[in-house]
Amino acid sequence: LYDEESISVFDGFMNYRITGDPRQLVRSGSAADQYLGKTLPPPFNRDWLTGSLKWFDIGSFDGDTLRAIYDSGRDIKDDEFFCVEPDIFNFQKLQSTVNRLETTITLRNVAIGAESGEISFAHEGTLSAKQTESDSMSDITSRVKVLTIDEICESFRPSHIKMDIEGAELNALRGGLQTLKTARPKIAVSLYHKPMDIPELCTMLMGNLEDYSWFIRCYGAHGYDLSLIHISEPTRLLS
Repeated sequence: LYDEESISVFDGFMNYRITGDPRQLVRSGSAADQYLGKTLPPPFNRDWLTGSLKWFDIGSFDGDTLRAIYDSGRDIKDDEFFCVEPDIFNFQKLQSTVNRLETTITLRNVAIGAESGEISFAHEGTLSAKQTESDSMSDITSRVKVLTIDEICESFRPSHIKMDIEGAELNALRGGLQTLKTARPKIAVSLYHKPMDIPELCTMLMGNLEDYSWFIRCYGAHGYDLSLIHISEPTRLLS
């Protein structure tokens, strides 16, 4: 990990998981700042949103990340966004958000996985909508098309990848290793959905991507929105 804050956040989150005491958490900022790079140290915070963005938003929900970038004061007219959201109710909200923004935005009502195909998905219109393999509280469950990051990025070379997909992050990243290695985007991926997310996601990414700087930041209550952030820069390891 690149900095002392990352180590403190990691230790605090693990202590919280062990003890259940939320006072152990070391929060980095508000959820509104999660994907804006503000909690990173210089010069990473300045470089996070420099240049024209080609932002791949995996798990776009209702467009909350788009709104956060726009509300930060950034002029997004020269940026490009590719937004993926499998929940049909969230997708409708996302379309409404996009209609208010003047920039190039591609929307796909699909899921992202390790390989293309279909999954059973429970449509709930919430932040926690996700794939289901059993009975769901949702009244609407349907088959949803699955694409891989590598498939989509044959025609869209991302500068950033943001991913928050309710525990499906590891499989999604497995289907995007070629893109991660060639495009070398800046990445923010959720780490908190499953107990094994931290060791499995970190091991897989750090084992496949060289010369990245790695940060862990915590946003929100009870450790929600714990993110692994990686940027293609020379790495400084801390023991």
